[in-house]
Amino acid sequence: MKRHFLIIIFITIVFSCNNASKNTQKDLLPESKMVEVLLDIHIAEAKVSEMKLNKDTAFAIYQELENEIWKKHQLDKAKFVKTKTFYINNLDLYENLYKKIIDSLGVMESYQNSLR
Repeated sequence: MKRHFLIIIFITIVFSCNNASKNTQKDLLPESKMVEVLLDIHIAEAKVSEMKLNKDTAFAIYQELENEIWKKHQLDKAKFVKTKTFYINNLDLYENLYKKIIDSLGVMESYQNSLR
């Protein structure tokens, strides 16, 4: 009897986790949107880094740039963090995401260099 009870609990947990995973993915940013947002974030980080400011000032400026990114993409930070956590927990997807980001940054750099 105790063994059957444990089996039922185990099966319930497995199906619950599986359904939670599917529901969670529906609440995430699409991959293409995540690439756009991360590109903007990395560009903002680079801009602040180039300014060579003290940590407090740099952090304040970055926060302003980050808020502009949320407005530009019409999303809140919580959804971004949830999506990023999903990718971090799925490293193959995260690696693929960053390959696209690196490719996009390379294209942007080539374009900037062609303007010089």
